[in-house]
Amino acid sequence: MKVNDGIYVNYVEQRSVDSSENKNQTHEEQNKRVQRYLMDCIVFHQDLIRYATEVNNLLSPVMLVFFVFSEAMMCLSTFQFGKFDEKKFKFLWSVLLAAVWPLLVCLYGDDLVEQSIAVKQSVFNCRWYNRTVEFNKLMKMVMMRAQKPVSLKAGKFYVASLQTFADITHKVYAYFTLLKQMLDR
Repeated sequence: MKVNDGIYVNYVEQRSVDSSENKNQTHEEQNKRVQRYLMDCIVFHQDLIRYATEVNNLLSPVMLVFFVFSEAMMCLSTFQFGKFDEKKFKFLWSVLLAAVWPLLVCLYGDDLVEQSIAVKQSVFNCRWYNRTVEFNKLMKMVMMRAQKPVSLKAGKFYVASLQTFADITHKVYAYFTLLKQMLDR
């Protein structure tokens, strides 16, 4: 679920105002309805954070090993690609396959971070300052939690993001040039 699909309280406010069944509702009833919807969003957000924490606790060590071995595989395959003329196509596929899986993990990790940041922006942009005191307390709680983006981690060293993938490819290239210089001597 994308943040823009569900967290906007403005959407609920608009539905509350536009809906023909809500024409007879008082302002207080509409506020309660919006507040209930916000509570549902908060519970859903907390469940997502809890799920991401569990995934990180379970998969973080596995992801670290995965990233290290993928980096080594990309480096060695790149070295083999540069070394042998007759088997270039085979080693090119090896480099690409070694790079695809970390790239996919980093893409999804980057999307998770972006959506987590979007929660903070959505909360800030929802006209919370025009709402009730109870609503504002809930929004402050969400804002405080949304200060730290949720991310997919690989050990304590990597956060799965496109920046991490770029760092990995830079390291692979550095190791490749080092191995090539050693071979040329």
